[in-house]
Amino acid sequence: MSSEQDRAPPGHTPAPWKLGEIKGGYINIDAVGRQKHEALARVVWNMEGEERSPQQEGNARLIAAAPELLTTLEDLLSNFPDENPFPHETHGTILFKWSDLFAARAVLAKATGAP
Repeated sequence: MSSEQDRAPPGHTPAPWKLGEIKGGYINIDAVGRQKHEALARVVWNMEGEERSPQQEGNARLIAAAPELLTTLEDLLSNFPDENPFPHETHGTILFKWSDLFAARAVLAKATGAP
């Protein structure tokens, strides 16, 4: 079991996820190496009588990347304290604005359901 699988919170299938088979206007999002379900999710790939759009493909790719995005964000944020220890100072070694880190924490909370 990979470290990503070890760290997966209850409620979602561990990474990696991938784009799967296209069936009837939908593309499957599959969990690599897990065959318990036909698909984790299905994303509209094209509407009846229409061609697939780059936006629909982008949606599917974003969903398939979700577990890795979550892990990366968790790893990034684990290197920073919960509050800015230098509220009136800037240091050249920090490459992020504190507002960006606070926004990242908000996105992580939304993704994990944390308060």
